[in-house]
Amino acid sequence: MPVLDDYLRGVSQLLRTKNSSELKLYLRVEPPLPENFAQLSQELKSSYLDSSILEQKISTLIPENEDSNSDEGDVWPGFQVFMKEYLEYWRDVDFEDLLETHSQLSGLANACITALSNATHGIVVLPAAIQLSYGLAKLAMMLDKRPDLTAKLRKVTNVDQGESRKTLVEGTAESIQRAFTMCLTERSTNRNGVGRDGKPEGKKIGIYSFANLVLKLLFQVGKEVMHAIYKS
Repeated sequence: MPVLDDYLRGVSQLLRTKNSSELKLYLRVEPPLPENFAQLSQELKSSYLDSSILEQKISTLIPENEDSNSDEGDVWPGFQVFMKEYLEYWRDVDFEDLLETHSQLSGLANACITALSNATHGIVVLPAAIQLSYGLAKLAMMLDKRPDLTAKLRKVTNVDQGESRKTLVEGTAESIQRAFTMCLTERSTNRNGVGRDGKPEGKKIGIYSFANLVLKLLFQVGKEVMHAIYKS
């Protein structure tokens, strides 16, 4: 069986069963990785350079289920878009090119956070969104210490954005802050999104993880941290 077919069927099953912890393992973005990720990447490079064919494959093997009920997980358009970007990432990524990898991860994080925003099914990608955000933040902080790599990026940004430009780290923090705000403002059946055991429920589980990443990033560039996080 082709590697991609097997992979997508596995993802589909995890969505149906709402197995978010296992789904996170299917959505890794950085080494070290199991051998099957190398096989998947190779198949994508050899057979799916045309993204329209890749999109069709995803729609076939991870289709939306019109007959789903409230006890089942499901596929939604935002997840299909994220899945396409995820597979394009593994088709195109070159970990030796850190700036381009950061750009690809940024786009992927935004797609994942958009998938997370689905009120009914988005919670299933929360662990994956946290995992992806950690990888993105780590790479941003690494690049912040490599002016030899970011100098060219800064020159381009200066021309495009003038004095209002954001640094790479600030832009990364802004992306992750979007996930933090989404978790913070999620409506919950329980008051303040806290269960009877005193622990957060639903997407509010992700508040600490996303806030911690934003804090680390903003501390690195010396910004007014709390103001940046809670500014509406």
